[in-house]
Amino acid sequence: MKFVKENMTVLICAVVALLLLVAVFIYPLPSWKDDLQTNMKTRLGVKDEIVQMANTSLVLPGQPEVKGIPTKDYVEARQQSIKDIGQMKDKVIAAVQELNEKGRVKGKSTAEAVAVPILPLLPDGKEEPDLLPRLRTDSMSFKTDYNKQFRQWTALLAWGMEGNTVLDKDPNLAAAPDLAEVQADVEQMLKSQATRTPVAAGSSQDMTFRKQAIMNHAAKLRMFVDKGAFQVRGWSNNDTPPTDSDVFEGLVDSWIQSDIVKAIDAVNKQSDPTLGSPEIGRSAVKRLGHIMVGSNARSALQGSQGPGGTAMMPVGAPGAAMTSADGGPLFLTGSAGTAGAAAGDNGINYELSLTGHSSGKTYDVVLVAMDIDIDPSYISAFEDQLYRQNLGYIVLSEQIRTVDPLERASNGYLYGGSQVVQLTLVVEHMMMRDWLAPLMPDPVRATLGIPPAAPAPAK
Repeated sequence: MKFVKENMTVLICAVVALLLLVAVFIYPLPSWKDDLQTNMKTRLGVKDEIVQMANTSLVLPGQPEVKGIPTKDYVEARQQSIKDIGQMKDKVIAAVQELNEKGRVKGKSTAEAVAVPILPLLPDGKEEPDLLPRLRTDSMSFKTDYNKQFRQWTALLAWGMEGNTVLDKDPNLAAAPDLAEVQADVEQMLKSQATRTPVAAGSSQDMTFRKQAIMNHAAKLRMFVDKGAFQVRGWSNNDTPPTDSDVFEGLVDSWIQSDIVKAIDAVNKQSDPTLGSPEIGRSAVKRLGHIMVGSNARSALQGSQGPGGTAMMPVGAPGAAMTSADGGPLFLTGSAGTAGAAAGDNGINYELSLTGHSSGKTYDVVLVAMDIDIDPSYISAFEDQLYRQNLGYIVLSEQIRTVDPLERASNGYLYGGSQVVQLTLVVEHMMMRDWLAPLMPDPVRATLGIPPAAPAPAK
């Protein structure tokens, strides 16, 4: 006890020192443990990343596969590959522009087409061989050519006839016969009979004659071309000369509809390589219902009712001229009809279409809808032929409906023994502005936010 009392101060100091040691070394152990684990995990992650980089395959076109961290040579080779891809992209764009321009305007560069007025388009009254319709030196001659092309297209599709000799062919004969036409054919059949026995309307014999009249009509055709199948501008049927804007819109309509006609003709020749006498049964495309060019083509799938209640594109009165309102604004812009809406960069807006493309300073977009009856096995071939006409086309949507052959036959359409569907196709046509803008008259330029054309240089 005496020892304790004599050494009390020393003992107290020892206990305090022991407590301090516990506080310093024992109490922080959990925190040290957590820090140590975190540090170990970080180092393990770095190790795994190094291992992964060491085993990662590095592949470049034309180069052998290597592994590991990219070397200086690899980095330089990759940069050169990116540069080569960019140059290839530029070549593709240039090729598309040239093919897109083919058959559209004279000249292969913007510089050659600058300030060329719409009327006349070509110098010295020369005609562009691949341009439909051909431009003349005055607007009324243009209107003549514009109206002529529809008869030529109808004759090509319905009878395989080309050239000016078809102009005397009545295009209405390419459509399915209506009741009055069938009845007139029946009357002609009766007159050819020796006995000329009258036939009661609605009798079995009358029905037999009607069927024969429909069959005789179909036997003369490669395909049916409905009345009003083509989009014809309303100004074509009056005595007023078309304006520069009318001519420009008519040209764009004609280019696109001509491509569709050529694609249909090509696929029908593909399905009937013998090129024998006209026979709808051998043709892939059986009927052209209607073509619509313009921004309103977006709503083509909500069309009106066709023969027998099948949904079709609205075609208006048979044979009636189309107006600009049918196709709507020619170019699809982000804000339809707003001046300057297409002056900036080509934006992407998926509310407009599947691709989201709209007109801008690089290209202009024209929507097109068409309604055809076709052998379903030739749908892809038809789309391929359309692409072959021009690389600017992109299929946005296709809607296929089964065709009831009895329903079609009751409306005068006989298609033969192959299966047929009704195809409503909506496509967009991208037209490069660097060659199209020089053709635009100032009113069209204004709707797109393009400055007026510079005056032609003095000669």
